[in-house]
Amino acid sequence: HSLLFLDTMDYDNDDPDHIYGYVHEDQVNWCKEEIAEKQSENEDIYMSVFLHENTPNFFRAARKGQMYKFGYPVLNIRPEKYNIPKNQPLDDVFTESGCVGLLSMGHNHPATVQCSFYEGTYYHVTPKASLAGTLITIHTDEDSTKDMYDFRSIYC
Repeated sequence: HSLLFLDTMDYDNDDPDHIYGYVHEDQVNWCKEEIAEKQSENEDIYMSVFLHENTPNFFRAARKGQMYKFGYPVLNIRPEKYNIPKNQPLDDVFTESGCVGLLSMGHNHPATVQCSFYEGTYYHVTPKASLAGTLITIHTDEDSTKDMYDFRSIYC
């Protein structure tokens, strides 16, 4: 198992209609190279990815995904406010790799932890830090991403 962290807080000052940052082409290429390197070392590797900005698949997971266990709300992401279509290339890299079991982001800052399982990947939104957090346990001995992760809310 490998962890991948992305700095996605670079605001897009060239686009007046999009004040939030997005994952730039050099970062997408870096992710692709990192994933390819890890897969060349171990073809059965899984990865967990942590970033700030969401990707379009978070919206798909919100609409079509399966809620993580009883008590976790489905993803509550408002596309009219937080849609970042420029992050589609990153989704494409993750989907093509077939090894990303978790995408975790903190951009929306909901009051509760939200998590959905969609097409072999968990899409996790961490809550506002002053309200709660998430303990994520990764069971690396599991063969399926569905069974690999446990999420526990921690309330302040």
